[in-house]
Amino acid sequence: MYAGDGNYDGLLVEEDVTEAVNKLLPDVPAWLANHRDILKSPIPHTRMRTHCKECDFKENCESEQTEFPVSILPNGRKVITELQDAGIEDVRNIPAGLLTNDRHIKVWQSTCTNLPIISPILKTEFEKLQYPQFYLDFETINFAIPRWARTRPHQQLPFQWSCHIDRQSGMLEHREFLDTSGNAPMRTFAESLIDAVENDGPIMVYGIFESTVLKSLIEFCPDLDVPINNIIDRLVNLLPWLQNHYYHPAMKGSWSIKAVLPTIAQHLDYSHLEDVKNGTLAQLAYLDIINPGTDQTIREQKISNLLKYCELDTKAMVEVVQFFK
Repeated sequence: MYAGDGNYDGLLVEEDVTEAVNKLLPDVPAWLANHRDILKSPIPHTRMRTHCKECDFKENCESEQTEFPVSILPNGRKVITELQDAGIEDVRNIPAGLLTNDRHIKVWQSTCTNLPIISPILKTEFEKLQYPQFYLDFETINFAIPRWARTRPHQQLPFQWSCHIDRQSGMLEHREFLDTSGNAPMRTFAESLIDAVENDGPIMVYGIFESTVLKSLIEFCPDLDVPINNIIDRLVNLLPWLQNHYYHPAMKGSWSIKAVLPTIAQHLDYSHLEDVKNGTLAQLAYLDIINPGTDQTIREQKISNLLKYCELDTKAMVEVVQFFK
C-alpha cells in the first residue's frame, strides 16, 4: 500500500543475475540464427486457439482460416483441440451430436443455419424490469506504480462513469462523470454516482466489473458504505441473460457488448469512434489527460473522445434491452 508520501523505497529490489546470464550466453548465437531464419520465412500456418481471440495479431493467422473456425467455441480449449486433431477446422463441419456443452451447441446450431437464436425468455424477463431504469458503465486506471495514497500496484481505480436513464417517457436522460484533475478521483466518483442513480430502479451493467469496482470503493469511502451497497444490490447483469438466451452467427463465439451490438443495432458502431475504441485506449487517453505536459487542444479532444466512448457503452445496453423487449 502506497502512503502517498513520495517514498517508493522497496518498490524495486536489486538482484545480481550475472551468473545466470553468463550461463546463457553460449546459446545466444544459435538463438539469433534461428530468429533470422524465422523472419526470412513465410508466416507459418498455426492453429487458432481460444486464447487467440485477445491477440492483436490474430488477423495474420485468421487470413488463412475458415470463416467460422472451431476456435470460436467459448471456453472450449479441450474440445477445440480434439476437433482440430480430428481434422475438423470449421464449426459447420462438426457432426451433429458431437458437442455436449449447451453454449457450444448454440454456437454450432446458429452458425450452421446462419440464423440467430433468440429465446422468448429475454422479452419476458426484460419486460419485468421496473422504471426508472439505469444503464451504467465504468472506466478505470490501474497504475503499475501507485500515484495516489492508499492504493496498490495494478489496483483498478475508477475515474469515469456513464449512465443512461430510461423513465419510460420515450426520452433517454444521460449523465456522466470524468475526473480530469489528476488527483485521486475515487471519492468524487462515488459521490457523483450515488447522486446520479437516485434511490430506486434497476441498474443495468454488462458483466461483474462494476460490482467489483463498487466494492473496492468502500475501502476509500467507508462512510459511503450504505449508499454504495444499495447500488450494488440494485445491479442487474445483462451478460448471463444474453449468454443463455441469445446468439448470432456474426458474434463468432463472443458475447462481449462489442460483438453483440452490431447484430442488433448496426447504427451504433465502435469503429466510428476516434482515438478511444476500447478499455485500453481509454486508459491511455486518461493518462494523457492528467499529464500536465499534454497540449491543451489535444487534451480537450481526448476528453471528448473518452466521454463519447463511455456514453456509447451505456447506450449499447439500452439498445440491447429495448431490442429484446
